[in-house]
Amino acid sequence: MEQIAGAPRTHEDWAWNNPRQAVREFLEEDDRFELDEPAFPFNEGVVSDRVTYWPGAFLKRRAA
Repeated sequence: MEQIAGAPRTHEDWAWNNPRQAVREFLEEDDRFELDEPAFPFNEGVVSDRVTYWPGAFLKRRAA
């Protein structure tokens, strides 16, 4: 959403109102979590980059 803000049929607030920004703000407040994009569990194709609406927005809770 952040990357396509301003394109036709998008919303103006997508530049700042998106999953990636929400994760950034959350991580500033809670150090029990970190960014950790999981690997493809069964990637048998040639795709190497995840196709998603929320790149860089995967949270993982750190071990206690």
